[in-house]
Amino acid sequence: MSFLASRSMTGEIILHGRVLPIGGVREKALAAHRAGTKMVILPERNKKDLMDMPKPALKKLRVVLVNMDRVFKMALAPKAVIRPPRPRPAPNEEGRE
Repeated sequence: MSFLASRSMTGEIILHGRVLPIGGVREKALAAHRAGTKMVILPERNKKDLMDMPKPALKKLRVVLVNMDRVFKMALAPKAVIRPPRPRPAPNEEGRE
Protein backbone atom coordinates (compact mmCIF):
# COMPACT_ATOMS: atom_id res chain seq x y z
CA MET A 1 0.00 0.00 0.00
CA SER A 2 1.12 3.54 -0.69
CA PHE A 3 0.22 6.88 0.80
CA LEU A 4 -1.90 8.96 -1.57
CA ALA A 5 -0.10 12.14 -2.64
CA SER A 6 -3.25 14.28 -2.63
CA ARG A 7 -3.72 13.72 1.10
CA SER A 8 -2.01 15.09 4.18
CA MET A 9 -2.11 13.26 7.47
CA THR A 10 -0.80 14.03 10.92
CA GLY A 11 -1.28 12.32 14.24
CA GLU A 12 -0.02 9.57 16.46
CA ILE A 13 -1.19 6.00 16.88
CA ILE A 14 -0.14 4.24 20.08
CA LEU A 15 0.57 0.53 20.36
CA HIS A 16 -2.86 -0.09 21.89
CA GLY A 17 -4.46 1.26 18.69
CA ARG A 18 -5.71 4.63 19.93
CA VAL A 19 -5.32 7.69 17.71
CA LEU A 20 -4.11 10.55 19.90
CA PRO A 21 -4.99 14.23 19.39
CA ILE A 22 -2.27 16.52 18.10
CA GLY A 23 -1.25 20.15 18.52
CA GLY A 24 -0.87 22.84 15.87
CA VAL A 25 -3.85 21.74 13.78
CA ARG A 26 -4.45 25.21 12.34
CA GLU A 27 -0.83 25.64 11.22
CA LYS A 28 -0.56 22.12 9.81
CA ALA A 29 -3.85 22.33 7.90
CA LEU A 30 -2.96 25.77 6.47
CA ALA A 31 0.45 24.46 5.35
CA ALA A 32 -1.26 21.53 3.63
CA HIS A 33 -3.68 23.95 1.95
CA ARG A 34 -0.81 26.12 0.69
CA ALA A 35 0.91 23.00 -0.66
CA GLY A 36 -2.16 22.15 -2.73
CA THR A 37 -3.47 19.26 -0.67
CA LYS A 38 -7.14 18.43 -1.23
CA MET A 39 -7.72 16.26 1.86
CA VAL A 40 -6.41 16.52 5.42
CA ILE A 41 -6.73 13.53 7.76
CA LEU A 42 -6.79 14.38 11.46
CA PRO A 43 -7.60 12.53 14.70
CA GLU A 44 -11.31 12.83 15.52
CA ARG A 45 -10.43 14.24 18.96
CA ASN A 46 -9.10 17.37 17.17
CA LYS A 47 -12.55 18.40 15.87
CA LYS A 48 -12.68 21.35 18.26
CA ASP A 49 -9.44 22.74 16.77
CA LEU A 50 -11.08 23.29 13.38
CA MET A 51 -12.91 26.30 14.83
CA ASP A 52 -9.61 28.22 14.60
CA MET A 53 -9.29 27.63 10.85
CA PRO A 54 -10.03 30.49 8.42
CA LYS A 55 -13.34 29.76 6.66
CA PRO A 56 -12.00 30.22 3.06
CA ALA A 57 -9.21 27.66 3.62
CA LEU A 58 -11.56 25.25 5.40
CA LYS A 59 -14.01 25.36 2.47
CA LYS A 60 -11.27 24.31 0.02
CA LEU A 61 -10.08 21.37 2.13
CA ARG A 62 -11.83 18.11 2.77
CA VAL A 63 -11.13 17.47 6.45
CA VAL A 64 -11.59 13.86 7.52
CA LEU A 65 -11.63 13.12 11.24
CA VAL A 66 -10.57 9.53 11.90
CA ASN A 67 -10.32 6.92 14.59
CA MET A 68 -8.26 3.75 14.33
CA ASP A 69 -10.89 1.96 12.22
CA ARG A 70 -10.79 4.57 9.44
CA VAL A 71 -7.24 5.89 9.46
CA PHE A 72 -5.67 3.28 7.16
CA LYS A 73 -8.63 3.16 4.78
CA MET A 74 -8.50 6.93 4.31
CA ALA A 75 -4.73 7.35 4.12
CA LEU A 76 -3.49 4.45 2.05
CA ALA A 77 -4.11 3.52 -1.56
CA PRO A 78 -5.01 -0.10 -2.29
CA LYS A 79 -2.32 -0.28 -4.98
CA ALA A 80 1.07 1.37 -5.33
CA VAL A 81 0.78 4.92 -6.66
CA ILE A 82 4.45 5.15 -7.62
CA ARG A 83 6.12 2.24 -9.34
CA PRO A 84 8.75 0.62 -7.15
CA PRO A 85 12.30 0.50 -8.55
CA ARG A 86 13.05 -2.46 -10.79
CA PRO A 87 15.54 -5.01 -9.52
CA ARG A 88 19.01 -4.74 -10.99
CA PRO A 89 19.98 -7.44 -13.48
CA ALA A 90 22.30 -10.13 -12.18
CA PRO A 91 25.98 -9.48 -12.89
CA ASN A 92 27.32 -11.07 -16.03
CA GLU A 93 29.00 -14.33 -15.13
CA GLU A 94 31.14 -14.65 -18.27
CA GLY A 95 34.59 -15.99 -17.67
CA ARG A 96 33.52 -18.16 -14.75
CA GLU A 97 33.73 -21.91 -15.08
